[in-house]
Amino acid sequence: MRVIPYINGQLYDTLIPRWKKDNAMAATQKYVAETMKTKTNTPELNPHLEHFDGITSAVMCPATLYWQGVMRDTILKIVNEIGFDGCYVDQVGNGEQRNCADPSHNHTINGGSFWAESFYKIMADVRANMNDKSMFMTEGIVEEVSGTGFDILLGLEFTNLPMWHAIYGGYGYATGRAGAITSPLNNGLCVELTQQFMVGGTMGWFTYQNYDNQFFDPANKGYVQFIQNLSAARIAGKPWMVHGRATRTLTYNNNNTDLQAGCFLRERESETPSLVCALALPTDSGTASYALAMDPSRYGLVVPTGSHVEVTDLLTGSALGSYASQVTCHGSIAPLSVRVLRLRVSH
Repeated sequence: MRVIPYINGQLYDTLIPRWKKDNAMAATQKYVAETMKTKTNTPELNPHLEHFDGITSAVMCPATLYWQGVMRDTILKIVNEIGFDGCYVDQVGNGEQRNCADPSHNHTINGGSFWAESFYKIMADVRANMNDKSMFMTEGIVEEVSGTGFDILLGLEFTNLPMWHAIYGGYGYATGRAGAITSPLNNGLCVELTQQFMVGGTMGWFTYQNYDNQFFDPANKGYVQFIQNLSAARIAGKPWMVHGRATRTLTYNNNNTDLQAGCFLRERESETPSLVCALALPTDSGTASYALAMDPSRYGLVVPTGSHVEVTDLLTGSALGSYASQVTCHGSIAPLSVRVLRLRVSH
């Protein structure tokens, strides 16, 4: 387990003493009044203020040296002095359309790419001065701040097609789903977490309070165990799911429509290319049988002439067969269980 604390990358509490002491209003994002500038009229600049939980916070402009310093110092204190594994910087990934009209902030007025580029600068400064490797995360599935700024993006908009992790796999990844999950623990939550798993994301972003005592109800023991098993499968599949990339949706034949699957490719220099195929049954709707009848090359795994593909169950270590080219592996999956199959070329 890795622990990273929360800070907000845009909001500054206007009630803290430092707000007035530092005259932080000068670094706040400003809107300009929609009136024409003339010799006798200068359009008024209005600070952007937001209100959450009875607290008035200012949206800060990241192009200002002041806010860059606050962000840099806060994040470095978290990872270097306190010793956390990284930092979650909220809202930055949802700020790609922010504008600012304050001419004193040294950026393009009401336009340009300064918002994202400012966080490139902030995070580059952080990475250059941190003591150990750390992970940095923000909210929103936004290409502008992925990789260069942040490693992990929170709020994966679910789709059955693993498009994000097919494109950006190995460079960064998305996790969770926009909005708090409130579906029942029995079946509902397990299904949603499995969907996140199968497109390459870390499972999560749900509020435990929504479930009261469901996690401790003996009747839900099987569902809790499934979530634990899914996490174990994620750890086993990490070299492919995190450091590799998602491929096309896995084709399989089965007798249970609740069965879900995903496929991930790992290609590294000096390594033999390999695939993992994950299958999971996140419901108690009965045992599912499956039959993989796949050409590995359609999923990015090229099998040279004279070589064959070895299939291994990563969670048990069991050998499941060796195939000259076309893989025709079959088996069954019990309710609330998961399997991770590795396909590797052997010469």
